[in-house]
Amino acid sequence: MKLFRSLAAAGVITALLAPAAFAHGFPHHRGGASAMMPCMVVATPEQKANLRQLFTSHKQTLITDHQNLRSARQALNEAILSGTKDVTTQEAAVAKAQQQMLHDRDALAAQFCGQLSQQQLSAADTLYKNLSQLHEQSHQQARSYFAAARSASTSNTGQSSD
Repeated sequence: MKLFRSLAAAGVITALLAPAAFAHGFPHHRGGASAMMPCMVVATPEQKANLRQLFTSHKQTLITDHQNLRSARQALNEAILSGTKDVTTQEAAVAKAQQQMLHDRDALAAQFCGQLSQQQLSAADTLYKNLSQLHEQSHQQARSYFAAARSASTSNTGQSSD
């Protein structure tokens, strides 16, 4: 019975924290903040239908960007692993591919968010700022948990147990 209650409590906690965990993750998902998510949250069904059309029209560009970045990273890793001392060229290729991907994603986000009313943009901006703040607070709290754990683990070392 105790096990069942523990599992049920864990399930409830997971269900309650999952949306917050998702929200924490989106501002910096894969290396960059995106305005797209808060715009999607406040969009009307018609605006979301337009987004699907935008994604369809930009799909090949985004796929190509991803493939180019993956190839550039692979070339950099292979150069490092082969013992190449100067990987400046490969690093520049990675930076160029990242920049192009960012540019294309931002253009898509600007195009979509540009369809929103001023009221919707204000709501999306507030959501973005609140979630970014929550994300930072979460990281600060996690750092304090790690510091407390390190402190607790070192304060007991060297003491004998009676």
